[in-house]
Amino acid sequence: MKKINIFIAPVLLVLAFIALLFFKYQKPLSQTQTIQEPVISIGTVSGVNGSTVDLPISFMAGTNEVSSLQFDLSIPSGLGYISISKNVVAGKTVQANVMADKLRVIVFDLNRTPINTGQIAVIKLKIASSVPNNAFNLNLSNILASSPDATVVKASGLNGKIKVQPQ
Repeated sequence: MKKINIFIAPVLLVLAFIALLFFKYQKPLSQTQTIQEPVISIGTVSGVNGSTVDLPISFMAGTNEVSSLQFDLSIPSGLGYISISKNVVAGKTVQANVMADKLRVIVFDLNRTPINTGQIAVIKLKIASSVPNNAFNLNLSNILASSPDATVVKASGLNGKIKVQPQ
């Protein structure tokens, strides 16, 4: 029995040393894997007084899948919302509602298909005829995203702009 104990002690020592090396040199998950957030991007377009412009809304998929989105887009004075047309993205429904000085956009459906990278909608806006030549910043806020299993996914946004040019 003493022979077995003498044999087991060095084996346990070697195993402990290997485990120590493994844990010492293993990088934490945050250093070995970068999580990319999904991004909603508002385009930049130009138009003249009294014209309508088509503002593209794009989505860049991230590491975590997203199956539904909601965000608010500021609509500065001098611009008016006309409509939103959806691009077919995973069979989703795209709706927009005006709320004071912003537009709430929702991309959803009962299917749990992830939204792929690409253009998700085009918002048609009217530039007032009395607006001076200027640039309107279109800011995103209240960005919400959820995964196919209904968990929250952190997402970010890139603001857009409408440039009013002389006629």
